Amino acid sequence: MLVLAGGGLHGGHFTLELVELLKRADVVYVEDYTMPGGVSLLGEVRRFNPRARRASRSLLEEGVDEVLSEAASRLVVIVTGGHPLIATTHVSIVAEARSRGIGVKVLQGVSGVVAAMTVAGLDFYKYGRVVTIPGPWRMVEPYSIIEYIYMNTLAGLHTLALLDIDEDRRQLCVGDALEVLARLDTLGVLRGVDVVIVEDAGLEEERVWHARVGMTNRCQEGVASIVLPLAASRIEAEMLHKIHGIKLDLGKLEAVREKIRVWYMRG
Repeated sequence: MLVLAGGGLHGGHFTLELVELLKRADVVYVEDYTMPGGVSLLGEVRRFNPRARRASRSLLEEGVDEVLSEAASRLVVIVTGGHPLIATTHVSIVAEARSRGIGVKVLQGVSGVVAAMTVAGLDFYKYGRVVTIPGPWRMVEPYSIIEYIYMNTLAGLHTLALLDIDEDRRQLCVGDALEVLARLDTLGVLRGVDVVIVEDAGLEEERVWHARVGMTNRCQEGVASIVLPLAASRIEAEMLHKIHGIKLDLGKLEAVREKIRVWYMRG
């Protein structure tokens, strides 16, 4: 049997079911290559199964046959940070296992993506498509993410931007990510726009701070995401101010929305 389990954002998020499965498991893999460095998921898992070992990207993507062969006759648990099927490609593992007749169980986990969306105090139902801002190591110019931000805004939705992670598990700096947005903004409407930085969401060290697109060189200390509250209502702005002390310029946000509407109408 194959179990794909979410370990949440720290060891305290492990469910009782996950702990019991880790103790019983014949093989435990820990996938942390989608997590920034400093998060000790492997150490937390080894508290319950000392034989747990880190899984490489190549093992869970190109070499997944080996994992599935083990799961055909043994209890194999793959633990990821957060939720096992958010911000990963692991749904393909589930599909391949089921196509081979291997039993599969998915254990839900506390999602870092959902935590980042909700911590800011904005309406959860007003988030659109999530984007990822790639680091310079990808050597791409991701104009598509700007289009997604525009389209989210047209639909009256906020955008959550995740920050890329390199091979050494270092996360793209917030300041560099905001400069990417400013550089790729073909309409020239985003520079100087208010954004919310959510850092270490769901952890004791959780921090929420304010920045403006293309106007900061600040880097995060922990794991960060960027919320673009381009569709913020007056009530949402009040909540953000009361909870985090961040004051949005609603007039500027409305001007941005109008420019995007004009661009869209002109086709």
